[in-house]
Amino acid sequence: PFQVLGYPSNKMGNYLFKPKTIIGMALNPPYEGIDCSGINLEVIGQQVSTNINLSYLIEMYNGFPDKNEFFNDFFEKLAGTDKLRQQIILNVSEKEIRNSWESDILLFKKIRKKYLLYKDFE
Repeated sequence: PFQVLGYPSNKMGNYLFKPKTIIGMALNPPYEGIDCSGINLEVIGQQVSTNINLSYLIEMYNGFPDKNEFFNDFFEKLAGTDKLRQQIILNVSEKEIRNSWESDILLFKKIRKKYLLYKDFE
């Protein structure tokens, strides 16, 4: 779970996979047993530092045939709120989405500073 991103008619990426049930992790995933194409996030994750790349998510949403079926309830649990979903639906740019996080990131860094054992990296 969460290692590949794609769907049957997807034109983005060249990773081929067939969703399957994984007991204790993913029961009856969408498109189970159907050939899908997309992106292997596990490989990309090894190439990227701590920066979250939203372009994949935005492009997948824009190319998805049934927009009402793209997001599920679990997405908001992972994202923390429904704000990211709403921004993507409203076609907010990746840069604007990142900018909307700035004040929260600064507040988090201020709060965590007293808990750091080593000098912060920035």
